[in-house]
Amino acid sequence: MKTSQLALGSFLLLAPGLAYGQGANACASATPISGQGVWSVNTLSATTDGPTTGGCANGNAFNDVWFEWTATTTESMSVHLCNGTNFDSVIAIYDPGCPVGAALSCGDDYCGLQSRTFLSAVSGQSYLVRVGGWGAGTSGTGNLTIEPGSPPPECANPSTGADVVIGSLNGITDWGSVGSISAYSIGTTSCNFGDTNLNWISSSANHPVIGQNIYRFENGRFEQLGQSWLKHGFLALAEELCCNCTNPGSGSLLGVGCSDPYGSGLNGDQSGLGPKSQVNAFLGTYAYPFFAQGATGNAIYKRCQVVTDELSPSLHPTASYYGEGQYVAPDDAAAGNGFNNAAWVDINVGTFSGGSWNLSLSGETHTKDPAIRAWQEEDPSVTLTDAFVPGEGLFIVGSNAIDNNDGTWSYEYAVFNLNSDLSCGSFTVPLAPVTVVTDIGFHDVDSHSGEPYDNTDWPGASTPTDVSWETVPYATNPNANALRWGTLYNFRFVADASPTNGQVELGLFKPGGPASILVDAQVPSSGSDGEAVFEILCDPANDHFQGNYVKLDTSSFGTGIGSGVHIEATDGPISEFGFLLGSAGGAGFNPIYSGILCLQLPTGRYNGNIANNQGVPAMDSLGQFDATGLFQSITGNATSTGGSGFDLPLELPFTPMGQTISPGETWYFQLWYRDQIVMPGDSANFSNLLQVTFP
Repeated sequence: MKTSQLALGSFLLLAPGLAYGQGANACASATPISGQGVWSVNTLSATTDGPTTGGCANGNAFNDVWFEWTATTTESMSVHLCNGTNFDSVIAIYDPGCPVGAALSCGDDYCGLQSRTFLSAVSGQSYLVRVGGWGAGTSGTGNLTIEPGSPPPECANPSTGADVVIGSLNGITDWGSVGSISAYSIGTTSCNFGDTNLNWISSSANHPVIGQNIYRFENGRFEQLGQSWLKHGFLALAEELCCNCTNPGSGSLLGVGCSDPYGSGLNGDQSGLGPKSQVNAFLGTYAYPFFAQGATGNAIYKRCQVVTDELSPSLHPTASYYGEGQYVAPDDAAAGNGFNNAAWVDINVGTFSGGSWNLSLSGETHTKDPAIRAWQEEDPSVTLTDAFVPGEGLFIVGSNAIDNNDGTWSYEYAVFNLNSDLSCGSFTVPLAPVTVVTDIGFHDVDSHSGEPYDNTDWPGASTPTDVSWETVPYATNPNANALRWGTLYNFRFVADASPTNGQVELGLFKPGGPASILVDAQVPSSGSDGEAVFEILCDPANDHFQGNYVKLDTSSFGTGIGSGVHIEATDGPISEFGFLLGSAGGAGFNPIYSGILCLQLPTGRYNGNIANNQGVPAMDSLGQFDATGLFQSITGNATSTGGSGFDLPLELPFTPMGQTISPGETWYFQLWYRDQIVMPGDSANFSNLLQVTFP
């Protein structure tokens, strides 16, 4: 791979040394192997016995050993060094015969620094397999695996236009620390899955820029720990990590099917790193020359910065870590291919030295996926929703609710902005009015090294209808801490309501697009396990003036509008009648007669005299208290419950107001009744107030 801009193209021949016999040092004496299997490789004493110029597409390798492999089936085979190889390897395959011609296929940097390539094998045909190091003097040991496998389908069905993706995240460099901050950079190997060459023109605004991020999953939370400035591309090679490469013959183009490796050291070269703030990731455009071009600084300047303690195994013993890379390129974006340019890989935390934790990449790269996808792999209960801004970029919203087994749930949200230039300035989760919310939290990742953005955390607050967070509006401060492209922010709280499927709202930060978008996510329901939630207000024992204190209560609920709510009125004056009132206006306090009207206007009466043809149910709650002090239904649709009250089917679509009861709404009910004990003749009273929130 490319390890530094200055050394690029400076290939040196290794002086002749001792031959190695397991995997022959010379092409002419290649070790015979056949079929599927795993063979050990050792290049420690090998010399170079093949082409050393022209890049991987022509089979460039150093300190090489050779195998002559015979196919036993006709099928596509994967030839790789991913299992236990300990050096920066290259693998190439040729037709038999030494000296060799052009490589049939060649690979570099698929699983970290280890290589993979593909071959359309023909049964009985022999092929030369060459294993070597990327640079002069690079050697080591490992395992050669040959097994059935096919190139990505994009190789056979390329996208329209230029389409740059990350085929491999190939390594990570630890640059040390300054104070409490450590710095890292991640190597990236790009592939062009399009049917058109991708521009890679240095000293212009027509090349890709490359960002790197680090994330952590711990205790149900997926958070971004660090972000880098952007590596500006300067030269493309013509290698074959992903597909067969059509070499464009110029380092100013990434050819169709071709790959190009940028090592982790190169992606951390400070002089070539530019700010994210000068890039419109949706359009793929950026300023050139860029701010601080050529500038260098201390060990952490411009690089992916992480608080050192956030990586500590002792402080975070159950944590998992991930590295991410992302490309942005003008012609890729113009072709509509800017939504598949991120990839992630697992990170292992090693030893602590020089003030920072040594990190390494592990396993295969998850190409065309940003790291937030790892959250769902770690926890399948997580919901991930792609949220496209109309005519613009993509957000990915992750949500999860964790049962605390105490009647509350911890709600976790992670919002990743892949490439929206409009950005996000607020985040809102709907609530039912009776929901109790505590422990509102927020987490973001800081900008650094001279980026103009404010890093002030978003304050969170709850109301009876929602819990929300927001930054300073764009009109007040265009450099406020908005959720910009290539970053992930977290929002969290604890609620006493179980989760259900709903929608959250992302408020967009910049003008020029919609004010907000709604996104499917897990949200608190209006009741435990999807049932209606009720609360007793205006308690007769505390609020009523005099007379009989009738209590309105309920003993069972349905699971939503359509299942019924059983309401019971008790302790009323014998042989007096009453009727039920309803309102969506809320609770109030209005002394009338001997009691208090606790409903806010407007109110309606459930009464059988209202005609069905008016769109209102003929529901009559008119009844009378019997000798037991229980209110008995006597007419209409309210059904007697055997002396225990009446069953009022509140699921009916209309109320006495002619309104519809919808999921999530809260309604209020109160019983009016005659009460002549205190003031004989024409006195009346009111029960307590029953508040019902529908799921």
